[in-house]
Amino acid sequence: MKVPTPKKTKSGTYRIQLRLGGVNRYVYGITAKECRDKATLLKSKWLNGEALEQKTADITLKEACERY
Repeated sequence: MKVPTPKKTKSGTYRIQLRLGGVNRYVYGITAKECRDKATLLKSKWLNGEALEQKTADITLKEACERY
């Protein structure tokens, strides 16, 4: 399976950007190998049809505005 080459960030960690199902996913790791391994695992889960976790808020926009 082909995974992009990790790029080093300013902080010294490594990052890979994956585009899975029309959504950008970023994978971070301390080393390039760790980053590649995490990206490979994420891509294989997506290819096998497993649902990937969504980053969603616990409250709605209306609730946040009311709390403010």
